[in-house]
Amino acid sequence: MFLLGSQYSDVATLGCCPRYTGGQTYFYPAFNAGRSEDALKFAHEFAEFLASPVALEAVMRVRASKGIRMTAFHGNFFVRQTDLLALPNVSRDHSYTIEVGIEENITTPTVCFQTALLHTTCFGERRIRVLTLALPVTNSISEVFTSADQIAITTLLANKAVERSLSSKLEDARDALTNKMIDILGVYKSALTGSQSGASPQLQICDNLKLLPLLSLGLLKHVGLRTSSQIPTDLRSYAMCLLTTMPSQLLIPYLHPRFYSLHNLSQEAGTYGSEGTIMPESLNLSSEKLERHGAYLLEDGQNIFIWIGRQVSPQLCIDLLDVRSYEEIRAGKVSLPQLDNAFSQRVNAIIGKTREMRRGVYYPHLYIVKEDGDPSLRLWFLSHIIEDRTDTVKSYHQWLAHLKDKVNSGSF
Repeated sequence: MFLLGSQYSDVATLGCCPRYTGGQTYFYPAFNAGRSEDALKFAHEFAEFLASPVALEAVMRVRASKGIRMTAFHGNFFVRQTDLLALPNVSRDHSYTIEVGIEENITTPTVCFQTALLHTTCFGERRIRVLTLALPVTNSISEVFTSADQIAITTLLANKAVERSLSSKLEDARDALTNKMIDILGVYKSALTGSQSGASPQLQICDNLKLLPLLSLGLLKHVGLRTSSQIPTDLRSYAMCLLTTMPSQLLIPYLHPRFYSLHNLSQEAGTYGSEGTIMPESLNLSSEKLERHGAYLLEDGQNIFIWIGRQVSPQLCIDLLDVRSYEEIRAGKVSLPQLDNAFSQRVNAIIGKTREMRRGVYYPHLYIVKEDGDPSLRLWFLSHIIEDRTDTVKSYHQWLAHLKDKVNSGSF
């Protein structure tokens, strides 16, 4: 469903249609067909959508070994039976999350999962696709933790948080997410570190889950789950639609954006290498990285921001934006000029690679943000700097300290 308009669109209500029919919502707030940036984004995404392969009239069933049962399904579909999902159409850019419950003691060395998708291709051929997964069984809780996938866990937490916010309250969803993080860390502390109670000097977790607290903080600060009266209902609803349908390779940068410095690019960044354009080294999402004379690029797969410090050099303004000074820079939604100099070519190559490397139909808008420019645009950019403290959510270091205190107090 493509929603275009300059006023309130009621995405929350209209989004129910693609949610139960296996579709997707594409929302273009403040759309203006006369603006070249808006027209280009819609034309690109609509063309990519029409060109993408899609499966029709599909049903999906997931089976598992004895003692294993599917307890919940998350995504865009209609549950026809307890283990049968109806999907009028299936896109390659969707994800489906399934929760599994253990009902009996498992005595076999492995358990198997099998997913069967019966569908019709775009050419009218009726096909069935079967995916089978065999996993080893263990009695060791340490092996369970070291085998856990933090990206898969984050995807599940995002889906459960959105569903909780829709069925209850937003604050309940945020509390449930926080409590789940405390439970995971608390079980690890009590079961694997030999410390049943008492304070630990630092938060402990296995290496494969060390980014889980940061990703959970990204969820809490995401526009879909953040507590703020300034977030338009349509934007929040659309963000929730994306959280429940994005595949993991798109979801993770959507929660934890990529952040690059442009004013001090390495010699290789923006040039062509064996695997295409070489990207700059990522920075931590902290305002401590913002220098007043600097220029930075931040992208989350949906939007691209270029932050310009107020003391940026005039030469950078000329090379990047073809203006003579900071005061002449036009902030807001723009198309970056392609100028005849090495710096402009490298930055344009980085932006081009950013738009290409995300699998999916999305074509991110580009926004120029001035340090002392439009306050709303500036706050929008800073809301992606998730390691900083906001009015309602802790900084990353405060979040880690909060989790550590809860775990040490046994609140799990």
